[in-house]
Amino acid sequence: MNLNLIEEILKTLLWACIEDYAGLWELLWEVNSKVPGMSEFERKRLALQATQFLLEKGFIRLFRCNEPYGDLSELEMYVARGALHEERNWDAPEVDGISIRVGATEEGEELYMSGGSILGQ
Repeated sequence: MNLNLIEEILKTLLWACIEDYAGLWELLWEVNSKVPGMSEFERKRLALQATQFLLEKGFIRLFRCNEPYGDLSELEMYVARGALHEERNWDAPEVDGISIRVGATEEGEELYMSGGSILGQ
C-alpha cells in the first residue's frame, strides 16, 4: 500500500471524527470504501492500525457511549488502547447497547484544517 493511500485513509478517518463522534464501526466502513479489494481481515486490521495511529499521536480520543447517542465518557489511554482490540467494538451496537465512539482533539482538528500531512507528524 502506498503512502498516499495511507495518508488519504488517515485524513478520511480524522474527518469522520471531526464531523461527529463516529463509531468505530463507522471508521471501518470508511476504510471499506477506500480499499474494497482488500480482504475483510486486512480492512479491519488497517482500520485498527490507522485508528491506533491517530490515538497515539493525540489527534483523536475514544469515548464509551450509551446508544443511541447517549452520554459519552472519555476513556483513559490504556482503556482506549484495549477497546480498539475488542472485536465487538467494531460492530454496530444494539439500539440500547454500549459503543465506542471517536472524537477529534483540538490538535487533530487543527492539523486537518491546515491541510498538513498526518504521516509527517
